[in-house]
Order: sequence, then C-alpha cells, then structure tokens
Amino acid sequence: MSLYELMRDSLRSRVEQFPFLDAVQLVKHAFGLVTEGRRKKKRPYLVYLFAEPTECAGRAIDDGTKRKHRDGVARFAAAVNGAEVRFGAMSSREWLGSWPDLVCQAHLPRRSAFPCLHSRQRGPAVGRSRISHQSEHQSEGSCACRNGSS
Repeated sequence: MSLYELMRDSLRSRVEQFPFLDAVQLVKHAFGLVTEGRRKKKRPYLVYLFAEPTECAGRAIDDGTKRKHRDGVARFAAAVNGAEVRFGAMSSREWLGSWPDLVCQAHLPRRSAFPCLHSRQRGPAVGRSRISHQSEHQSEGSCACRNGSS
C-alpha cells in the first residue's frame, strides 16, 4: 500500500492536488479494498467509473474541463501504478460501449445516465440501462439492431 500511502500523504500536505477528481475518496476506497482483499485472499481492483455530462445544474461543461478531469485521472493512475490495489478508470460511455453483444451503439443514451454529482437537485437518471434494453430485445425481438437491419 506504499503508493496509496504516498498519495494520501501528498494529498494531505497539498503537494498533490486534483481539482476535478476526489482523489481522497479513491485512496479511502483503496484502503478498504486492500483490507477486504487480504481477508478474502483476492487481489483488489479499484475501478473509477465516471460520467461526462454536457451540462450540470443548467450550466454547460466545456471540453477543457473534461480534459482536466481526465488528466487528473491519468496522473492519479500513474502515481498508484503497481500498487497492491490495481486502479482502472473509464467513462460510463466507454464502459457501456465495451459490451457490443448486449445492444447496438445507437441505443446508448445520448446524455449521461448518471445525475450530476455537484447538483443539489438530483432528478431521475436520464435514459434507460442497457440491461433493461436487452430484456426488451429478448422479450420483443423487434429491434432493428437484433434483426440485422440496423
């Protein structure tokens, strides 16, 4: 855990700062995962799954902000690379897009299915999950992407 301990100490002393990433919470999760992994004799893996919405609380989120977030994720990943708790990160769109057999890309929600983390007014998630869409395919069998006519 020395790499996560080093990250924890760097965050505490403000040597490292991640304005667009809650690195402290990721370190806390890593400590919890290593404890549970040792107890169960499994190798822990921390996955950071994030949304990239186009707006938050009615304000647009520009590409530069998204880039700064991704840069922070990459810096964090590089700093803990090789640690006992492996770390991986991807956007929700990348994650869902990695499941090609479940549903075609045309059925991915255009907006993030995750509410903005900074909004005090959290409404219902936009869109529907790929799993529920897959169930519709199985029960109806009527989608063009399943009939080969997409």
